[in-house]
Amino acid sequence: MSEYDDAVKHLHDNIARNLSNLELSTVAETDKVKCYRLAKPGTRAYSVQITFTPEGIAIQGDLIISGYGVCSTFGYGLDWFADRLNDDYLCEKFMQREFVAESAIDDLRYQLEDMTDDEKAVAEELIDALGSSNGEEARDDYASFCWTRDCEPSGCDYNIAARATLSAVQERFRELWTKEESDKPEARQA
Repeated sequence: MSEYDDAVKHLHDNIARNLSNLELSTVAETDKVKCYRLAKPGTRAYSVQITFTPEGIAIQGDLIISGYGVCSTFGYGLDWFADRLNDDYLCEKFMQREFVAESAIDDLRYQLEDMTDDEKAVAEELIDALGSSNGEEARDDYASFCWTRDCEPSGCDYNIAARATLSAVQERFRELWTKEESDKPEARQA
C-alpha cells in the first residue's frame, strides 16, 4: 500500500469511528428535494447535512469535508449516494485532484528502478523535501524533474483529509439509510 493510501486509510478509519455514534434524521422532504442530517442527538457538533436535489448533492455542516462543503457534479442523487461506492469514484464526483506530496513521493519511489544513479540521487532529495513540512515548496522541483525524464508528474490526487472524510460520511449515511429503509413497513411486507 502506498504512503498516500496508508494516510487515507488511517484517517478514514479514525473518522469512521467518530461517525459511528451519529444518527440519521430527516430535515426536509419534498418531491424534488430531500435533506438529511447525520448528527449526535441534541447537538450539531460534528454533524453533516446532506441535501439531494434534481441538480445533485450538497454536503455541508460542522464536519468540514473541503472548505465549507462539497457539491456533486450534475445528475447524482440519493439512490446513487446510498449505494456501495468506491472512494475514488465517489471523490471524482465531488472534488478536483490537487497536488498531494504523498502521491508525488509514491510516484518517485515507483520510478526509482528505471532511473540512472544521478536521477536516483535527485529523486531521493525530492522525496526528502516532499516529505518535510515544506513539501508544497518542492512541488515545482518535482514537476520539473519529471518533465526532464519525459514523464508526466502524477503527484496529484484528492486531498487526503477530504477524501477520507467524504468516504466515511458516505459509508455512514449508506449504513443508516439502508437500515432505515429496511425497517419501513413496505420493506418488511415485500
